[in-house]
Amino acid sequence: MSKIKTDNPKRLGPLRTDPEWWNRALLFIILDLLCINISYGIALWVRYDFHYSAIPKEYLFQWIEYMPIHTICTIAVFTAAKLYHSLWKYASVSELLRIIIAQAVSSLLCIWGNSLMGFRMPVTYYVVGGLLQALLVALSRFAYRMMRYIKGMSKPPKQG
Repeated sequence: MSKIKTDNPKRLGPLRTDPEWWNRALLFIILDLLCINISYGIALWVRYDFHYSAIPKEYLFQWIEYMPIHTICTIAVFTAAKLYHSLWKYASVSELLRIIIAQAVSSLLCIWGNSLMGFRMPVTYYVVGGLLQALLVALSRFAYRMMRYIKGMSKPPKQG
């Protein structure tokens, strides 16, 4: 049996033992759950000129019925895209590209999944929902980085 070599004792192969990493991962998963579920609801609301009562009940029921499936699929896509791997300690262009690609896959799965279930949603639901989801997910990552930056600024300078 070969031993796993690592220069970081808190990272052993695919299993992370760092509790801080798990806390951040859980935070991002919760934030993503919120972003995923509200983005398409807001898309319906926007589509019907910000009047909740104007949204056809059929669309609301279809949105509510499909969201658990979409949420699970999107979290799986985000995991495969390693969006919970680096956790945006250092935000970069490659991280942003991973969000864009994962979001594109998630949006295509949303269209495909709704079609497979026989749901007919307005085109703007998919476009606005997908764009809003990508924006909210990216903003949550940058907000985390901004909080870390501000927290670092508030620490007193190290005495040498």
